[in-house]
Amino acid sequence: MKREKLLVQRHLLTERPSTFIAQRATHESFALDAKTIQREEERTGTKLFDSKPAEDLIENGFVQKDGNGELYFAPDADVLLSDPFLDSHCFRFSVGRGEAEGLIGLGFEPASGRNRTVDISGTLWLDGQTFELRWLQYNYENLDPDINSSEVGGRVDFQRLPNGTWIVPEWWIQMPRIGVSYDLPVERECVSCLQAHRRSRNAGA
Repeated sequence: MKREKLLVQRHLLTERPSTFIAQRATHESFALDAKTIQREEERTGTKLFDSKPAEDLIENGFVQKDGNGELYFAPDADVLLSDPFLDSHCFRFSVGRGEAEGLIGLGFEPASGRNRTVDISGTLWLDGQTFELRWLQYNYENLDPDINSSEVGGRVDFQRLPNGTWIVPEWWIQMPRIGVSYDLPVERECVSCLQAHRRSRNAGA
């Protein structure tokens, strides 16, 4: 896709009237025994899904330290269509199949040499006729080998309301849950490893 088309898409996403909407966030924790723990909260506003600025994510990564833990960030439309993101990622076309039948896929991955921070790769799916955003599916890159998994990633859905306002009706991030494994053939060794995944999910109320 030409850069000009992406810039037009960014204009369409940002120059529309605001709408007051409500969303329900469900935070789910999946344990190894398949038990699911949920915590829900409701929020209202005109923009309920708002990522960090693109410059911050490109410079400091899509996973950042927060006290004793880490925060996993998903990109919003402004990040995906920003100059810092476009300049730091390589893009390719793909044809949609299955759920993405009839859509055009704009695959992306970090440019060569971008391995200093955690980045993302994935596919941005667009309508085959209008080039309007439909959804983004992505995975985190450059994670620690102990927690690197194809299941660590997320999805962001986009929807255009009748008045032209763009919203994110649903999104989720699946993050690793770190555990401790003991290898006991000779010596007791403590190793961090991927024990389960934790999913944070938002859906329109």
